[in-house]
Amino acid sequence: MRVIHLCVLVLSLCAGSVQAATIMVNSSLDNETNDAFCTLREAIKAANTNTSYNGCVSGSGTDTIV
Repeated sequence: MRVIHLCVLVLSLCAGSVQAATIMVNSSLDNETNDAFCTLREAIKAANTNTSYNGCVSGSGTDTIV
């Protein structure tokens, strides 16, 4: 039983952390241009791919779009 507890402890310490992002939509346009603005369409793509996309920040995990 100690071995199992030790394995669980080691695995939980080695697991990578998940950093969710708050993606701020700051444009009401419906386009995908590489500029400083983040449209709703671009925010959804950034959240789905966990990468920054045309002015929207990246994150991993459960992102929030506001």
